[in-house]
Amino acid sequence: MSKLKYFIIAGLLRIAGWLSLAGAQRVGRFVGYLVWRLPTKSRQVTDINLSICLPELSDTERAVMSRNSLAQTGMTMLEVPLMWEWPVEKCLGQVRETEGLELIDTAMAGDKGLILLAPHLGNWELAGLFFSSRYKMAALYSPPNMPEFEDYMIKVRGRLGSELVRGDRRGLARLASILREGGVAGILR
Repeated sequence: MSKLKYFIIAGLLRIAGWLSLAGAQRVGRFVGYLVWRLPTKSRQVTDINLSICLPELSDTERAVMSRNSLAQTGMTMLEVPLMWEWPVEKCLGQVRETEGLELIDTAMAGDKGLILLAPHLGNWELAGLFFSSRYKMAALYSPPNMPEFEDYMIKVRGRLGSELVRGDRRGLARLASILREGGVAGILR
């Protein structure tokens, strides 16, 4: 069953990779809306978090925020196959504006390693490609729930030479080595 599931998901990823960015975002927004409309775990967690963090909002305001949050999550989810399936140049062409790169360049000029720590928000796949296009980079990752996807994930994320290291003891040792060599370590939290 696992192999069949892998081939179905891999096929859907490839098909999604044919979409334009606007098309993927429309489909993703719709998926997010469905997740919000149905009694899903994601909806439940989002609603609980909003009620804890923003108790001053009305139920209606929190519902709108919940719907919008899940729509954005759906959009990001559908952007991932684009970043995995599109040519690298097309992916990097999506970067319209950057801010603060001179700070990273200055830090890298000192021949010391640099840790890029980022929240797991937005299109982190594009961010990984972008930084890999500029710096010798390694990124921590957790193996996917479906082991069959691990090789594919490593291949697409490493297209520009980025090294992916598991978030285990050996991976952390490798990350420390890369930092000592003056490389960049990317960590999503």
